[in-house]
Parts: sequence; structure tokens; C-alpha cells
Amino acid sequence: WPSAFGSPANANFIDDPSVKPPFRLRWATKCGGLFKQAVCATEEDVVYVTLGGLVVCREQMTGRIRWRRHLPGQAWCRSALMAAAGRIFVPRMFSQRYPKSLGASSVFYCLSAETGAVEWQAPIGIGDRLRASPVYSDGVVAFGSLYAEGRPPTFFGKDEAVGQAIDAWDAATGKKLWQVRLTSSGTILNGPAGCAGDGLMFFTGGGEGPRGRGETIAVEPKTGRVVWHADSFGSQTGTPSFKDSRVYLPG
Repeated sequence: WPSAFGSPANANFIDDPSVKPPFRLRWATKCGGLFKQAVCATEEDVVYVTLGGLVVCREQMTGRIRWRRHLPGQAWCRSALMAAAGRIFVPRMFSQRYPKSLGASSVFYCLSAETGAVEWQAPIGIGDRLRASPVYSDGVVAFGSLYAEGRPPTFFGKDEAVGQAIDAWDAATGKKLWQVRLTSSGTILNGPAGCAGDGLMFFTGGGEGPRGRGETIAVEPKTGRVVWHADSFGSQTGTPSFKDSRVYLPG
């Protein structure tokens, strides 16, 4: 499952002419249960999470493990990690389709990039096929998930079953800042996928089956105010990218 992850813009591009073949293998290691969640990199480290919830931080230069943190539950989650502002943000989402996840709560974790300690955590919705990472901008971290009706603790009551929604928190404290709902349709949905650029967050989402409904929005990070809305939307397994004041939506 190729992705464009690597920065809040999801652009995964460095304009550095010195990065060119031939490349040399520096080190190799077994990761022990990596699923379909993309590996995340900072300037010094490589961070990943296994199917069983083990978050591992390795030094880029040596491959040496700097820290490990085990998060509870087995989550068949494809959503990628995000490294920003000295923190690692890890979504762990319940899946409707995998029996081993039944009864598990979906949780959004914030870990210290230095030690791996859990600084805060917050509940999120469900979803398993979304490849998007959290989105960070201006001290705010946001993530899209699905709030579907069903029995607790893995589904939500009628008042909370709002469909596709974006939740945002203060990245340092975990204080909930806002929630924005998107149009959704279909039966097996993921949350909206996002990216950031020019001081805004951009999220796109649509339904499965009948694809007549969906949307892309631009949101102010601090307030949750929707700046603009478009009827075009990306596919449920793709993530939008930002480059040169344009948002690119994968079909």
C-alpha cells in the first residue's frame, strides 16, 4: 500500500540533489508484526507500530532501539503515525470486520518522542481501511474517523453516531478543541483523510457503494471554522496532499 506520508502536507518530497543512487544499506532488522501502517520518520529516528500495539523508536543511523511502548489491544488499523512538535501521535482504531477487535475501544494516543511515555489519550471513532495519518498545524492535531451507530463500547448511540467527523485537540495538553462533521454515505465507511498547508487543514471524505456524496473542506486549526467547502472528494483508501497552495485528491 504505497503512500505519500512523511509530512503534514503528505507530500513526502525533499528537494535535495545529494539524495541519489547508488544507495547503501546501513542496517536491517525484523519489525515483529508490522501490518499496513506506514513507518514514520523524524530527523533522527524511525518510528512504527505493530499489529499488537508495540510502538518502537529506532535511531536512523544505527537501527538501535531508543524506546518501546506497548499500547493495549490488537487493532487491525492502517492509519499511519504522525511525528510533530516533539510528539508521536498514534491512532488505534477498532475495525468492524475483524472479530479479534470486538469490544476494543478506539483511542488516539500522544506519546513523547523522547521517551515514548503516553502524554495523553482521547477517544475516537472506528474504521480500519483509512491510510491517513493525523494532521498537525499551529499547535493543533486533528484526526478523522467514523462515528457509526451500534452497541457499545465499539459503536455509538444515536446521539453520537454522526457519521464521518474530524476531532481536534491541543497537541501539547490533549484538550478537545472542536469536532467538524462531514457528509457521508455507504455502509462501511472510514473517517475523512487530511493534510495541512498554508496555515489550514484539509480533509476529504466520501461514501462507498453509491459514491454520489462526499466533500473536501478547509478548516482553521485553532477554531475549527470551515473556510471553504467543495463537492469533489478523494477515495476512502487515499490521502490528500498539499503542494504550492494546491490540494491534490486521489481518485
